[in-house]
Amino acid sequence: GGKFVPYGTCSSNTNTGDLCEIAHKHGIPLSGMNQAWFKQVVVPFSMKRFPGVFFLNADSFVVVDRTGKRYACEKDFYQQRGMQMYQNPDRQLVFFVFDKRSRDLFA
Repeated sequence: GGKFVPYGTCSSNTNTGDLCEIAHKHGIPLSGMNQAWFKQVVVPFSMKRFPGVFFLNADSFVVVDRTGKRYACEKDFYQQRGMQMYQNPDRQLVFFVFDKRSRDLFA
């Protein structure tokens, strides 16, 4: 089995890196392996609920890191947000701050 990675991903949880081992064994170069496709995961989450977040649905909200700093445009593509989260320890858990109106309309 593959190593558990505590980040959301678009890959299947059955992907364990077999192709990487095969390619390495046969001298086949792999590129872009550092460009994983990330998605944000809502916690608490349940795998039955498909916890991935591709779009933050609301029109009056901010996303802040654990220090309370807004770090990106909330309408960025999910890959951009995911990479920003991955690259900074203060952003491995972020907070979606919104008002009651947004919760009523979009939650």
